[in-house]
Amino acid sequence: MQENYTNDMDELLVKYLLNEMTEDERVDLENWLQSNPENQKKLDHFEILWNESKKLESVSGVNEEKAWKKFSSRIQASSHLEPVRRSKLSISRLAAVAAMILLFLSAGLYFYFSNGFSGTNDQLAFQTSDSVITKTLSDGSEIVLNKNSTLQYKNNRSSSIREVKLAGEAFFSVAPDKKRPFVISIDSVEVRVVGTSFNVKSSAAGVEVIVETGTVEVLSKGRKIILNPGEKTVINRDTELVSKQVSNNQLYKYFRTKEFLCDNTPLWQLIEVVNEAYGANIRIEDSALRQLPISASFNNQSLETILEVVEKTFQIKAEAQGDGILLKR
Repeated sequence: MQENYTNDMDELLVKYLLNEMTEDERVDLENWLQSNPENQKKLDHFEILWNESKKLESVSGVNEEKAWKKFSSRIQASSHLEPVRRSKLSISRLAAVAAMILLFLSAGLYFYFSNGFSGTNDQLAFQTSDSVITKTLSDGSEIVLNKNSTLQYKNNRSSSIREVKLAGEAFFSVAPDKKRPFVISIDSVEVRVVGTSFNVKSSAAGVEVIVETGTVEVLSKGRKIILNPGEKTVINRDTELVSKQVSNNQLYKYFRTKEFLCDNTPLWQLIEVVNEAYGANIRIEDSALRQLPISASFNNQSLETILEVVEKTFQIKAEAQGDGILLKR
C-alpha cells in the first residue's frame, strides 16, 4: 500500500512542477504539505532535482518506460511520503520527465538521495534524510547540514559572490574572501557574509539566524539587519518582521555537538528540540509547565533518559498517549 501511495505522490509533485494540476489536486497538495512540516522539505528537494534536470537540452536516446521505473524506485527509497488521493498524469509525460532526470544523473551530476551530493567542486548539491553530514566546499568553507535538509552551492570563480540555496537547517563556517561574499538564500531571506560562523534554520514559523563569530547581514523584503556574535534574528513567515535579539539559547547546536545544553531554558524549548532530534511527539499539558526553567546537559543520551531527568526535576509524569507522550503534573 505504501508503495502505491508513494507513486501517487510522485505523480502529483510532477504535475505541480509542470503546472498541470487541477484545483482538486492543488487542495490535495496543500493538505499534504500542512499534514507534516517535513513534507515541505521533501517538495523543496524534489524541486531542486527537477530544476537541475531541466538544464539538459535533449532527452533523446533514453528508454522512457525504463527511466520512469528507475526514477520512481529512487524516489521511493528516499521519500517516505504521506498518502494522498491518486492523481492521473500521462505516463508518457512522466516518463519524459524521468528521462530528463536520468540523463542528468548519468551525466555525472547525480543525487545520492540518502545523505548525498551531486556536481563538481564548484557546483554541488547536498541532501540529507535521517542523518547529519559535514562537508567542506571548494572555497574552504565548512557546512554541517542537519537532517531533512538540502543545500545547493555555486562557486563560479568569475562571479562576484559565492551562492548557496538552503532548505532546512545548516551551520556555516565561511572561509574569508572580502572580494566575494558568501550569500545564502533561504525562502525570501538572504544572508550575506565575508567570513564568519553562524546557524541558519527554516521552519514552519519562519527563518532563524544565530551568529557565533563575525558579522552577518540579513535581508528580507528590502529590510536589512546586522548581527554580531551572540545575536540572532527570527523572520516570522506570516508578518515578515525582522528583529534583533540576544541569543542565550545553546540548544541549536545539538545536531553538531550531540549535546543538549540548558541554562535556565524554558522546558518547551528543550522539548521542541528533543522532538526534532528524536522524531518524537512530546506535548506539554499546560502553559505554566511549558515555561518552567531547566538547567541540565544531555550528551548523546537516550530519549528515555532525558524524560526521566525532566520527570524528576519537575516532579511530573511522562505518559504515553496515542502516538505521543504527554508531560503532565
